Amino acid sequence: MRLAFQLASRNLRGHRGRSVLSSLGIFICVFFVVAIMVLSGSVTKYLSLYFTSGNSHWTIISGASDNSLLDFLRQPLATLTPADLVDASHIAGKDNAIANRFVTATATSDGTSTQATIIGTTSINEQDFSLSLAGGSWMNDSHSDNKPLVVLGYDIAQSLIGTDIPQNETVTIGGRRYTIVGVLKKSPQPLSLMGINLNHSILMSDANSAKLSGNKNYSQILIRGLSMAQRENLRQRLAQNHDSASDYSLITADKLGQRVHDLSRYIILIAGGVIIIILLISVVAIASVMMVSITERKREIGIRKAVGATPHNIVQQYLAETLIITVRAGLAGFVLAYIVAGGIALIYHLPLVFSWWTLLVGVAGPVIIGLIAGIYPAVKASRQNIIEALNQLT
Repeated sequence: MRLAFQLASRNLRGHRGRSVLSSLGIFICVFFVVAIMVLSGSVTKYLSLYFTSGNSHWTIISGASDNSLLDFLRQPLATLTPADLVDASHIAGKDNAIANRFVTATATSDGTSTQATIIGTTSINEQDFSLSLAGGSWMNDSHSDNKPLVVLGYDIAQSLIGTDIPQNETVTIGGRRYTIVGVLKKSPQPLSLMGINLNHSILMSDANSAKLSGNKNYSQILIRGLSMAQRENLRQRLAQNHDSASDYSLITADKLGQRVHDLSRYIILIAGGVIIIILLISVVAIASVMMVSITERKREIGIRKAVGATPHNIVQQYLAETLIITVRAGLAGFVLAYIVAGGIALIYHLPLVFSWWTLLVGVAGPVIIGLIAGIYPAVKASRQNIIEALNQLT
């Protein structure tokens, strides 16, 4: 078998261009699938760590329906009632339940306008969301809940006032002028506990956001430290408060992580048809290249048989060639996928996760493809007539 791989490697070195082109499809497929698997694993790990940050295990009640794989990517609807917040506060403790209301609106300051997500919150401390201020202060107890005060996300602040140190600037939202009291530090990645990119958000008090939206309902309630029994109790209270289960969803870190995995599988499934077509083309291309190689190398086959090579030896050599082509392409796709995913994880401060499943896709998949693509050409080469092959020497 060692000799078969040595001969296969020597032949492929003489036909580099042909072997690279024939393996391109496998490279693309492995890269695509592994990159999605790695990134989904990184996001899942991040969410798990984020939900349990500071030894505070978070549970989210969201106004979004629980029926779609994409629900956690959407801005939740304001379908949670004040009674839901009362029940959550009663079960978990007042300081452990935070309600948020999301509104999309245009913010204007000194003639500059931008679309922003307005977050109305009952929180009185930025540390509730593991946030830090770049400048100014939070809307704390020293401010009346009805005063028109806001805290800007970093990107919104740069767009509207050009600084992260507020100095009595104002911003107009929904026809009302608000005083900017603080600016958040720039978040390195768009994922947050609220499911909103805080860099592009504006935070205000619960009362002010209710006036802005004309709706006292909430989009989301965040709860710290619920036990399984408390969570089940809360689920029963929510069922009593709502006529339809589609009005809310109760999400934990494990469930949200499962949704991320489901989404990654959904993406791969959607792209599955394209991937299968590319793989079929790759199999046909590799098999065709090997068939052409057999025609061109009849003399080599004849000489090897003349000096004692068995049909089994010929099969080994040609299978070795296809395996080298496919496995090399698979490993290249695997390595590049990790490099790209690692770069994205570094930019967005996500943990890079290694999975044996990704290695299986990068190695076992190409091996199977190589065997499928190479078995027919290898068998045909082994059945080559020695007399006919030796006649090619003239």
